[in-house]
Amino acid sequence: MEYTLSLPMPPPAGAEPSGRTAVIVLGGDARQVAVIRALTGAGCAVYAAGLCGAAGLPEGVRLCGSLAACLRAAGETGAPEMLTLLLPLPVSRDGETVHCPLEPTAHIPLSDIADVLDSVPETRLLGGCLPADFRAELARRLGADGARTRVVDYYTLETVQVPNARITAEAAVMTAMELTDTALLGSRMAVIGYGRIGQFLARLLLAMGVSVTVCARRAESLAFARGDGCATLPLRSDGQAAGLSALAHGYDVIFNTVPAPVLGRRLLEETDPRTLILDLASAPGGVDPEASALFAAGGEGASVPAGRAGLPWHACLRIVRAPSLPGRYAPATAGNVLADAILPLITGREVAL
Repeated sequence: MEYTLSLPMPPPAGAEPSGRTAVIVLGGDARQVAVIRALTGAGCAVYAAGLCGAAGLPEGVRLCGSLAACLRAAGETGAPEMLTLLLPLPVSRDGETVHCPLEPTAHIPLSDIADVLDSVPETRLLGGCLPADFRAELARRLGADGARTRVVDYYTLETVQVPNARITAEAAVMTAMELTDTALLGSRMAVIGYGRIGQFLARLLLAMGVSVTVCARRAESLAFARGDGCATLPLRSDGQAAGLSALAHGYDVIFNTVPAPVLGRRLLEETDPRTLILDLASAPGGVDPEASALFAAGGEGASVPAGRAGLPWHACLRIVRAPSLPGRYAPATAGNVLADAILPLITGREVAL
């Protein structure tokens, strides 16, 4: 069925704004529930689509079947003074539609959201990890100034990235413990990348008695890692490990946090099949496309059991894609982090949790 977009705003001539702050929440996971609670607690009128499977939504939230239905509902009691479209973190998995894991049948094209922003000047957009092509389309339609003042990628805020990295590190350790049969104390693990997530993760592992090797490109990152008590291994400018054999043998777990193909086929061919590789990076992940095509184990979150004698290397390695861990392992805490950052952007008031 063709998707049609109905825009009840701006209001007819002579109509008065209602004074309401209206927020249309589109898609997302369980973290959105905490954000919606903060919004309703602040007196916002909240309309939602792509969240029909969400549990624990507060009273007063109006669930709608589509973006168009949300717009119609928001305009029923008069035009809101300001309308905000709130997209999830991440905004999209495919670059074309809003990510709706709680309502997989929902279909909310990003192009329809661009249409709303283009047609309704009173509308703002907040989203996490906005796709580059979508940002470019918004800049083309709204102009550079309009895109800068009306579109906010809240994932770029330090108030989101820092606590999100800490939660990701905790969840990564939990995932590793679930998927291995050895204790952390005395084990040997590698962390590729020493940004926020890599730093939190390495320090957490060290505190639990793990021998940690950090692989990073920048000399200052390696210096900080050594200062934290980690062994180090440099990455070349092309992203590949300088000593492939050093990573390939003797590690119980390899964590990747770099969203670039640093885990190439050559490295994976040499890697001990008993090693668990946890790819924490956002799209496109850290396994290069050629090697990734050989791991047809069911997609995100899937792994290939190790130790199958006689099978090719790509059937023996265990590679687990594990992006967006905060939303899966600690949605309440991660949702409160988002609420802390998002509510002031919408209402100008701090959130009280």
